[in-house]
Amino acid sequence: MILYFVASYGSIALAGRFLHGHKVANRFKLRSVWVWPVYVVLATIPLAPYIKVAIQTSMYSKELLPAFVAGSTHTVVTVPNREVFIFRVLNVSRSHAEVYAVNSCSDRDDERLGWVMELTKTSKGWQFEDYDFVWSDCGSAKGNTFPPYPEARSL
Repeated sequence: MILYFVASYGSIALAGRFLHGHKVANRFKLRSVWVWPVYVVLATIPLAPYIKVAIQTSMYSKELLPAFVAGSTHTVVTVPNREVFIFRVLNVSRSHAEVYAVNSCSDRDDERLGWVMELTKTSKGWQFEDYDFVWSDCGSAKGNTFPPYPEARSL
């Protein structure tokens, strides 16, 4: 997650340095009035995936969370018995959804796991399709999602 932001904002700083040079600004006929709006646009680009996920989560979480909890009975993680600390809707379409969740993986609250569940919309509503572990304190999963979200130790 930190690497994502370092790379993103590092490239923005280089682009800003490039745009701020007097010769470059004259070459592209950029007035100094337009340089700051360009900086603002460049600074928001790395946040775009998080904005998309936040909007989708606020729009679809009430609809998808019950299907997620019901679908967890098909996995080794039984969510009804465990608190969901983070729930994010990564992607959603008319017939398919991908959700990311962080919950405890044992009776101890300090051991957590992050996982992605795929749901399919049928005539009965959202149904479990598949799941995959992203990272875990209880096992050996050490993956990531896009956009990157914090692991249990970062919460």
